[in-house]
Amino acid sequence: MEGIERILFHSINAYRRKHGLDTLIWDERLLKFAIGHSAWMAHSGSLSHRGFHARAALTGMEVCVENVGVIYLLNVGNGILKPVSSRQLALDYPDAIMEVFKGWVESMGHRRNMLYKELKRGVVAVYPGRQGSIYITFFACGGDD
Repeated sequence: MEGIERILFHSINAYRRKHGLDTLIWDERLLKFAIGHSAWMAHSGSLSHRGFHARAALTGMEVCVENVGVIYLLNVGNGILKPVSSRQLALDYPDAIMEVFKGWVESMGHRRNMLYKELKRGVVAVYPGRQGSIYITFFACGGDD
């Protein structure tokens, strides 16, 4: 788990604890679904839940939820983008990352997803997009696995 992923995943778990719920276990099996979706959003340049039901069905779990977000990095300098790790982005843009989480908390649907009682496992995946954008997917499931 890298920087952005770690910050958001720990924030979601802290939020769940605050509301009397169990924390989620990081599940590498779910990561491929979240990375794939973040990559699709980055390539399409749009936030979307396209294909969610198919992703959820492929997990074999009873229930899944998904939140998506994007961070736009403004100070990229002279139009030249250098590859930067998720860990470095977490150090350089902590406020932007927490704005994504805050947006999820303030949205009734996204908040409900994070607080869904039956969830047991989850992940957060990021993928770089065009012009300094970072696309984010929170994907979590529960029930039989």
